[in-house]
Amino acid sequence: MAHDHHKEAAYHFGEAAKHHQKAQELHEADEHEKEAHEAYQAQGHHNLADHHAKAAAEHHAEGHDKEHSDSIA
Repeated sequence: MAHDHHKEAAYHFGEAAKHHQKAQELHEADEHEKEAHEAYQAQGHHNLADHHAKAAAEHHAEGHDKEHSDSIA
């Protein structure tokens, strides 16, 4: 399950980077309305990437907790 979240996070970080690049190009071309749209798209992908990265970390933590759940009493 964590593997799927890693893949999704990587995809969305990549998409965010593409939108950031496009926004920068539009900014330099004084296309500010289009730039704002690209920045909004980038933000959405960042949010999704963050969500999947956190989910992957939680799955890793759950697996780690199961490995170390034996009590030493």
